[in-house]
Amino acid sequence: MNKDLSFSGFVISVDDVAVNMAEIKKKIPAQKYMQKYDEYFVFDITYTNNVMNIYFPHGKPTPHFPEVVNVDTRTAKANPRTTHEYEPKQQFALIDFTTSRLWLNASKKRSIIREFLVEKLETENVLIRDVYDEQEFINTIKRVDDIRISAAPDMFSATHTLTSELANTINGYGAVAATLSFKYENHLIGDSLLEKIKSLFENKERFRGITIAGRDQDNVGMLFNVDTFSQKIDFRLEVDDNEMFIVSEVFSELIDKLES
Repeated sequence: MNKDLSFSGFVISVDDVAVNMAEIKKKIPAQKYMQKYDEYFVFDITYTNNVMNIYFPHGKPTPHFPEVVNVDTRTAKANPRTTHEYEPKQQFALIDFTTSRLWLNASKKRSIIREFLVEKLETENVLIRDVYDEQEFINTIKRVDDIRISAAPDMFSATHTLTSELANTINGYGAVAATLSFKYENHLIGDSLLEKIKSLFENKERFRGITIAGRDQDNVGMLFNVDTFSQKIDFRLEVDDNEMFIVSEVFSELIDKLES
């Protein structure tokens, strides 16, 4: 029997930089961690090449129904599970250190992944952001944190991103590419800045990279990256007699999809 799995992609950063496998592996070595959040979670951490595999089955001991029903005989008997036990639900996550992406088969659990990383990495500055396309981003963004633009220096003047004088100054260094970084602090987006962002999108083919980080009306982090639109990976896998996924096969298939 086969069952479907669907993974959603997010951009992840720690202390405002891309995740680093060596640093994370120091603080979160490969082993199992029992954590209590809204439910009980067991985080089974393994590392494969340049990825971190996170298998985190979870569940609650309660509610605990006192009986179980046999579907063949339609008879009930006492529930053998005690009030100190739970039947775990399978969940999977993967951090790809090459792209600083987090892949989750249950996007609602990203807050749990963040809580786990915050505790183990001993920093509150762990951001897990959605990736948006252009129109979604324009319609959703309310505050901007950071804008980064990469291009050949003469493109900055051609697209009116900089004055020709400033662009010529950059060009004078002889670099084949330059990156402008604009930092903001809790900055509400007005009509003027929104029009500039739209202009960047309209000229995106002329730039080597555009990354804009911001927040929506609920102050939830969001990110636009001109090179990153794909948010879903879907596949079917065989399950065992209990209709459970084989953990190693899930991560193997997901890694194959990412590499291809």
